[in-house]
This record gives sequence, structure tokens and C-alpha cells, in this order.
Amino acid sequence: MSNYTEPTVLQDDEIDVTERLIQEQINVIRRNWSPAERANRHALGRARRESLLVTLGIGGRVPNA
Repeated sequence: MSNYTEPTVLQDDEIDVTERLIQEQINVIRRNWSPAERANRHALGRARRESLLVTLGIGGRVPNA
């Protein structure tokens, strides 16, 4: 049986700080990517966007984003 934990209620300023810290960590990780890894992840992101558009019935190519 799992333990139930009450949800934590964060104030707006706490959420802003948390989001900023997460984004900073993402940026640190991305800065360390090699050019090959960056290109691979860019292509993967494009493929995911295209797949989502097809799933939503919008279809078509995604402009370079």
C-alpha cells in the first residue's frame, strides 16, 4: 500500500523561482551538447512536432522552428 501525501500548494513567486531553476538546468545541459547531438535532437524535435500535427489532423511539414 502506498503512502498518500497531501499536495503541496506553492505560491506564485515560488513557482516562478522553480520554473527559472528548471530552465537554467536545461540550458546547462543543452550547452554541453556536441554539435552532432544538437543536430540529432533538433531532428527528433521536428519529427515529434510533425507526428503531433498528423495526430491532430493538421498534417503537413513544420516550418523550421
